[in-house]
Order: sequence, then C-alpha cells, then structure tokens
Amino acid sequence: MAEPFAVVTACSYNLFHSPYFTVTHGTTPAAEREASPDSDFLKALPGRLRSFAEAGSYAPNQVFIGNLDPRDLPARPWYSAHAAETRTEGRFGRILQEKKLYALVKFADTFDLVLLASDFLDEAVELLRADDALGGADLSRFKNAVDSHMLRDELAAGALPLISDGITLGCIKSAHPRDVNLGAHTMLENLSSKATAVYALRRLLADNHIDPRSIDYIIETSEEACGDMNQRGGGNFAKSIGELAALSNATGCDVRSFCAGPVHGLLQAASLIRAGSARQVVVVAGGTTAKLAMNAKKHVEKGFPVLEDCMGSFAVMLEGGAASGLRVRNDLTGMLKIGSGSSPQAVMQDLVAEPLSRAGLRFSDIDVYAPELQNPEITEAGGAGNVTLANLKMIAAMAVMKKEIEKQDMDAFIAAHGTSGWAPTQGHIPSGIPALGWFLVWARAGSLRRGMLIGKGSLFLGRMTGLFDGVSILLEATDLVRDEPGAGKSTQKEGRRLRIGLTVPGSESGFAELQRGAEEAHALEPDIEPVLFGEEAGDARAAHREMEKALSEGAIQAAVTFHYPFPLGVATVGHMKAPGNGRDLFIATTTGAASSDRVEALVKNAIAGNAVAKAFGIAHPSLGFLNLDGAARALSVMRDLEAGGYPANLVPSMRGNALLRGNDILAGTADILVCDSLTGNAIVKMLSAFSTGGRIEVGGSGYGPGVGEGAPLVGIVSRATSGSVVAAAMAFMAKMIRGGLSEVYSEEAASAEKSGLSELLRVLREKTPVRETAAAPMAPAGPVKKVVHHEIEGIDVLEIEDAARHLRGAGIYCEPAMGCTGPVVLVSEEDADAARGSLRAARFI
Repeated sequence: MAEPFAVVTACSYNLFHSPYFTVTHGTTPAAEREASPDSDFLKALPGRLRSFAEAGSYAPNQVFIGNLDPRDLPARPWYSAHAAETRTEGRFGRILQEKKLYALVKFADTFDLVLLASDFLDEAVELLRADDALGGADLSRFKNAVDSHMLRDELAAGALPLISDGITLGCIKSAHPRDVNLGAHTMLENLSSKATAVYALRRLLADNHIDPRSIDYIIETSEEACGDMNQRGGGNFAKSIGELAALSNATGCDVRSFCAGPVHGLLQAASLIRAGSARQVVVVAGGTTAKLAMNAKKHVEKGFPVLEDCMGSFAVMLEGGAASGLRVRNDLTGMLKIGSGSSPQAVMQDLVAEPLSRAGLRFSDIDVYAPELQNPEITEAGGAGNVTLANLKMIAAMAVMKKEIEKQDMDAFIAAHGTSGWAPTQGHIPSGIPALGWFLVWARAGSLRRGMLIGKGSLFLGRMTGLFDGVSILLEATDLVRDEPGAGKSTQKEGRRLRIGLTVPGSESGFAELQRGAEEAHALEPDIEPVLFGEEAGDARAAHREMEKALSEGAIQAAVTFHYPFPLGVATVGHMKAPGNGRDLFIATTTGAASSDRVEALVKNAIAGNAVAKAFGIAHPSLGFLNLDGAARALSVMRDLEAGGYPANLVPSMRGNALLRGNDILAGTADILVCDSLTGNAIVKMLSAFSTGGRIEVGGSGYGPGVGEGAPLVGIVSRATSGSVVAAAMAFMAKMIRGGLSEVYSEEAASAEKSGLSELLRVLREKTPVRETAAAPMAPAGPVKKVVHHEIEGIDVLEIEDAARHLRGAGIYCEPAMGCTGPVVLVSEEDADAARGSLRAARFI
C-alpha cells in the first residue's frame, strides 16, 4: 500500500536586486564587453538600470513575492507605472537590496573565498541580524575584514570585486590556481546561487514556523552546477544549502534539466514521499547571474529600462498527507517521451491531454494552467513573444482537437483557465513554479480545485541531444474528495467547515491565551471554526456538558478540553515531534485507560496508536513498546496478532533490543511509542514543557483524542497549556476528523479481532493470578443509571473495576474512568459524599 500523496503546504519566493552583477556578470553584457568593449549598448547600459525602489515597485515583482494577485495585474506597460511606495515584504517572501545580497554571499562562503572590506563588514552583519530569516544563524565567518591595501592586492591577483553604488565592498577569490571550474567567476556564480537559495529556504522555515530538523530531504533545482576539473557538475548544492539552514536530519541531491528542472524536482519529491522514503521534502533553487540582462540589448534599443536586474529564488515544502494544501498527483504526471518528438502538438498531447485522459478529466476540469510563466514585458521586447500566452493557446488548441471546446471559444477558455506571466527570466524560475504560491492561496480561498504545473526544457542547448524536455504535474486542493482512487471522478465538499469546540474553564493560562490559540488554529487552517464553551472561572463540568451536547447533536465535529474523564476502555493518543529529528511521534497512551488489566491495556494502546497514526496520514506506522512492567507480555501478544494477520509493524530499539528505551523516545525510533497512560502523560509533559522548566507546555499537540469503542472525538490538553499548543491540538483534531479516526479505529479493532485478539486476551487473563478484593456483591438489578460528572480520585488503576463493582453493589450508580491525573470513578453530584464514604470504608481510597 502506498503512502499518502505529498502535499505542497508552503512556498517562498524572493528577489535579489543585482545592478552590479547585471552589468558585469550577465552573459549578454559580458559577451558584448569581450567582443565590442566600446559598443553603444555598453555605454548606454548603466544609465538604463533601475533603482531599488523602481525594481521593488514593479508590478510583476509584487506578484512574485505575493503582494499582488496575478489576476489583478494592471494594463501594460508595467515598467512605467511606479507604485507610491516600494513594498519589499510579501506573503511569499522579500525583495532584497544589493548590499544584503553580498552579505548573504559571504554567509554562504564556507572556504573563506569572500573577503569583505572593513568599512562594510559590520554593516553586513547587521543586515543579516535584522532579518528574522537569519535568526540563530552562525555569523562567525564575518570576523575577519580586509583593509583597502589587502583588497587591492586580491583584486590585482584575479579576485572579482563586489561593488555597490560605485564602492568596492569586498571580493570573491578563486578556489584553485588552475581549475577553471573553481575560478573566481565560477565561484561568484555558484555562491550567488547558493546564497539566494539559502535565503529562500530560511525564509520558508521562518514564515511558516517549520522545524528545520523535521525535513528529511532537499532537492535543489537551479541552473548552476558545482564541481571541479574531475567532476564538473558532481557537487551537491542541496546539502550545502541545507547545512546553512540547520536541516541537520536531511540529505539531498541536485536535479538538472534546464528550465524543466524544478518540475522534475517536485515530481521526485512527491515520489519520495509517496514511496515512504521521506515524509517532508523541500525543493529549492537559487538565482543565476548569467541570465541577468539577458534581453538587455533589445530593451535598451527600444527605450526600456533593464528589466532583468533581479535574481530569483524559491523554496517549496512538501509533506506526506498534510491536511491543508495542494495534493501532488504524481500518479497523473505528464511526461514528454523520447519518441514523441518536439512538435507543439506532441508536447501538449504528452504533457496535458494524456494525463487528463488517464484521470478521466476534461480540459475544463483544470481551473488554472501554469505553463512557463515568463514576464511578457521582458520576452516580447526581446523577440521571444508572449511565452505564457503561446503555451496557453497550444493547450486551448489541443482542447479543440479533442472536441471539448469550439475554436471560437479558445480565447474564453484561456481567460477562464490561464494566467499571466510574471516571473523574471531566470530560466528555471518561470517553469510554472511561481504559480504554486498562488495556487495555495486560491485553493485555501476555495476558488481553485485543480491546477496544472508545466515545465519545459531546451535540452539541445547542452549539445548532447536535439531533444526537448517537458513534464507536468496535476495538483488538487486537499478538500477534493475522490470517489475511487485514481478514477478521476471527484466532488468538492460544499462549504466544509470544521467546527471544533474548546472549553474555557480550568485553564491556568487564562482566557486570553486560549483565545489566542483558537485564533491561531483558524489562521493556520482557515476551515477550522473554533467554538468556545463556558467562561473563565466558570463551572468546568457545566462546560463539558454543553460540549457533549454539541457533539451529540452534530453542532461541532470535535472538541479540545482539559481534565476530561473518559470511561474505562477509552484512552488518548498524543502527538509530539521527536526531539532528536523532528519526526512525528505518537504516544499511546497519555491519559485514560483502555483496560483495567495492565497488559491488555498496552495491547489495546498499540491498536489505538495505529488508528491515530493512520488517520493522521501514515499508511504503515511502526510500533515500539517502551520497557515497562507488562510490556514484554504485551509485545508477545502483538507478535501473535501479527502472525494472525494484523499489520503491527513492530520495531526494536535503536540498539536492537526488543523493547524501547528512553533514548528511543528522543530519537523517534518508532512512529508509535506504546506505554501505559501515566508514563505517557509524564513523557508529554516533559517534552512539551522542557524549555519552560515545567512552567507551561509550549510544544506538541497536547494529549490527543480519546480512542476506543464509541469514544467521542475529544482531545485533551493540559491546564498549563500555551496558545500554540491549543492551536496545534485543534489542528490535530481537524486531522482526525478528515482522517476518519472513528472509522479507522473500528477497522483496526476488527482486524485485530479477526487476528485472534479476544482469544489471546482470554489466555492472558487465565495466566494472570486473580486478585483478592474487598468489593461488595452486585445488587441483583443494579442501581438506576444517572448522569455522572463528579470524579472520585485516588483509586489504584488495578482496582478501578473492583471499586466500581463495590459502589454498584452498594446501590450507587457509577462509571469507571481515567482522568488526566489518573483513574477515577464518576458518580452523580447527589451521590458524591455517600460514594466517597463507601470507598473509604472499603479502603479503596
């Protein structure tokens, strides 16, 4: 069985204003300087450069960083329409000035090849320190500056200067005296690409509150290649970028296919996740200095400013089975095959028509097509025409050929399903990739159900083949429900809102913190609608009754609360991130009791953990039993279940022992850590409140939902919980709703029963000595059932059933349960005193 589809959950897009690199290192000006150093073009070029304010206010650049919806682009010409203010911060990323780019290039330098002038070094450090994306970054490489004499000597020896506003701020040296692949020019290109990619990745992590340790794999898809004379393209940008973004648990590789590289990278990332090789993957790429001013000769001739004056970079986050985002249907990928040829008809047949046919979809079922998103203001002036529109016309023409639309409807089809181009001509950047950010925005707003990303590459440029390249990927909004996997028939949930309750009384953090958590949950996942029950300093039991009524009537789909006594047979499964690597860790269990028998409870905890992990989106979760009393016997039962057909997926400790140890908790050795409730409760408290010295819980998703036959979808958090944990708990419960926890648990329980669970537990009980109890005999008819909310604590977990039997024998209706602090017996308010006295007399408390 395959893992869940990968989901694009976040994107980062950034631009780096590079006027000096544009004039000096763009391939077009550099080639012109070598061939005709006194040309009119080179003389006019500096005067046609835009200021940072002009580049920052340029409408396509505002689309790129997320401030302007591409559907709202004004009429052209864009270059002459300057906004009143330069907005350098957007929902996707930033536009950075030249000096900051140089500071980032120095940050990316691990071999001391970049030297900064003493007048600039402190400024460079402050530029990075002031940026939250660089929070926690090691800036120790900035300790050695060079004076003007040393800088002059390095430049005379062949180093390349870093100049801004006519002032030399530093230089980049060669890494080898003879290897052209490590020469100063190549190092400048590669460090610029690395630096811009590092910033995009760190921006992605900072803006989306992603733990860098949770990333498993990095795929880098820029157009540069690093290596030496023996392996010219053998280097690994991916790991060098991950190193500077603190992705300590990741590995990765580089993917190259000219402009099509990023879409290949997305496909490979999604496939890694789908195969179960990784859970969280980032696709990242930096800019390329070579493409700066690529069309500048034509721009200057026509009176344009130099529009290719910014390098672009991006980073995209993909997660397995995430609840909100764009599902990557890598099973419906379009690929331009070697034998298909490179005619427009063949390209669109392979990239668009074929995957749509396989999915059972029509051309009109794709809300937005994103082919190469080149900025037409750049490409038209350069003689290449409107690249985006040309591709959309080919798609529309293919729809006509397939008799899905009439020829006269082509323009209307393009208007309804196309988009403008807005990306800088950095080759790999326009290949559909900038659309992902807007696809996410539109999907979360409910205006996009499906989008298609298309990347094409001119492989013949490498002189190894005359072939053309192309790949496409179908993306779906995650709330799209499929009738049959892979059948292509789908319906969208109408107005799907997840109303999740939150009780207020009992919090030690106060109402404002709870409210902040509820608002944060909605901000993280807009389909979550928090519903609050009770008031601060109000009656917690009354709030629970209101919450339970809303659950039973369907007014809410789930709830998060404090100190909730589940009936015996129901226990909670918590969710944390393993401290050692940031992986998802499910703790089964954290409160409640699956059974009054310790070994039986551990077995049922494992089944409950399996259900929660699968509802979360992990198809084949691994199980490990913590080394506790009874765990060895429980493990033996699970092995027998596994032999009977139940998919237990048991794993040993990282040291090869059958039972897990404390270091396995930190390392996340197993997806599901099976333990008793009191131990699980302590583990969650320690991991979530470690950084605050135990004062307040700030990490994790709380203690999780109660799991058991007929259990309400209620998740537990501690009374000493921060707003961020409340938000995470509500998001966790949303995942349980979407994942159908109740149905998944029923399937797991049925599978375990079919594999011999009842018989195995019967044999287990027969081998367990019968305990003597002081329980009174049960009255023949038993007491009348009542509403019970009063908790009596202090009963040993092994005596909870006996205590309940004692009270019922005394004519007092009760229900055994497990509260956050341990086992309890629930009685009505009117019977509380009598019940407590009876239990005390019988020495249960």
